[in-house]
Amino acid sequence: MKIKLRMEEITLILAIVIFLFGIIFFRHDVGLIGNFIIFSMLIILIPRSLKTFFYFQKIKKMEEIFPVFLQDLAEWQKAGLTLHEALKNASKIDYGKLTEEIKKIHIQLSWGIPLQEALRNFSERVKDSEIIRKAVEIIIESYQSGGNLEETMDSL
Repeated sequence: MKIKLRMEEITLILAIVIFLFGIIFFRHDVGLIGNFIIFSMLIILIPRSLKTFFYFQKIKKMEEIFPVFLQDLAEWQKAGLTLHEALKNASKIDYGKLTEEIKKIHIQLSWGIPLQEALRNFSERVKDSEIIRKAVEIIIESYQSGGNLEETMDSL
């Protein structure tokens, strides 16, 4: 039986072990026990803080390149490509941190998942980006209502 632990579980277990070690072996020295408590808390907080920091850095980079991605989609549509074909082209271009998400959208479309659902899935994966979420909702509404997607994407 293979046991798979997430980072949060590992850090919590490590912090508890260090805390218990401090209590068992240094129970007569209150100062050292305090240090073990602080060290245990740092073991829990630092990895979680770093993970959150890097996650939001990724979201920020995606938000920075998202307008370029939308402009490219609009240009391809103006050239006569459908939105599906434009997304296929976009999946072959490097948009930094956004590239992986664009490829996921393209793969979902190739599996026959409707465009609106693929875009909503994308929006859910980057739910912490208010900018991308709102832009995707506008694109979906424009697509469903038969609006001019090129103009919509250019304006975003």
